[in-house]
Amino acid sequence: MPDLVSVRNLVKRFPLGGGLVLTAVNDVSFSIGRGETLGLVGESGSGKTTVGRCLLRLIEPTAGEILYEADSIAHLTQRAFRSYRPKMQAVFQDPYESLDPRLTVGDTILESIALWDRSGNRRQQRDKLLHLAELVRLRPEQLNLYPRELSGGQQQRVGIARALATDPQFIVLDEPTSSLDPLARAEIIELLIQLQKELGLSYLFISHDLMTVRYIAQRVAVMYLGHVVELGETRSVFTAPRHPYTQALLSAVLLADPAARGKIKLLQGEIPSPVNLPPICPFASRCPVAVERCRAEMPPLLEVASRHQVACFRSHERQGAFVDWFELAEAGRNGGQGTTQPAEAGTPGAG
Repeated sequence: MPDLVSVRNLVKRFPLGGGLVLTAVNDVSFSIGRGETLGLVGESGSGKTTVGRCLLRLIEPTAGEILYEADSIAHLTQRAFRSYRPKMQAVFQDPYESLDPRLTVGDTILESIALWDRSGNRRQQRDKLLHLAELVRLRPEQLNLYPRELSGGQQQRVGIARALATDPQFIVLDEPTSSLDPLARAEIIELLIQLQKELGLSYLFISHDLMTVRYIAQRVAVMYLGHVVELGETRSVFTAPRHPYTQALLSAVLLADPAARGKIKLLQGEIPSPVNLPPICPFASRCPVAVERCRAEMPPLLEVASRHQVACFRSHERQGAFVDWFELAEAGRNGGQGTTQPAEAGTPGAG
């Protein structure tokens, strides 16, 4: 079965004037299958949100291909792209800021339903509103409330219902739980998983929260300075990371069991400026194992194991396994020291 969404050599540059160019996304490629979740992780400024916005054509890509069901959509006119918009939706980071405070919850969702349902049948649209409210577990009486009268988790449910109003197949989830308290976060994650099972949805899940990504995503892509440096099945990437940046990122996760915590791999120096980047390894200036070749060439993203790709000239040299978070989660369910709760990841910095 072909992939639902594919990205090939995606580039997004922002001209700054005076000959300066900020490269936010640089030669990014990945695919997302039907009913699959791809996690997209990395530090702030790595280009994750820009990738998601390019996929939805909220901003225009500079170069590269975006395929939806094998149709090339990256360079369609806005008029030609309109037929794809209902199929591709987004849920944003701040639920309150993404909702119109002047509209009730019901009117917010009805607005999206009516925009794409040209039948004009108000009864049919109202029935769909009630069905969506039931899907995201909102009570009928909450449809008469304004966003300010809801909790953060309830606001995000409204955002999810609005995204579902057009019957999409693909949803970009841009940090959908980062502004929520732990209980609401867990409830929203479980809701997203349930909706995916019921509706066959595909997700691009953008997040800093590595434990949540481990829980929800079948595959994960790690971004650094606009590049995908590692891509593979979640278990493979999380338990046997091959790129030194991925290793540092995972080592900063705080596990519930202190005995299971490894030593944090602190990275020296700051992230280089994305302005006028040279064509070399973007991680070379901070990498503890960089060699001269890293400072002269751009490492390609190559397969080093089954469905596991790494952009590193020395990826074959490191075979050691990391903490198996999947086993820890299972131990937690069985009353051991592990945890099934998503936990925030730290950012590996200079020590």
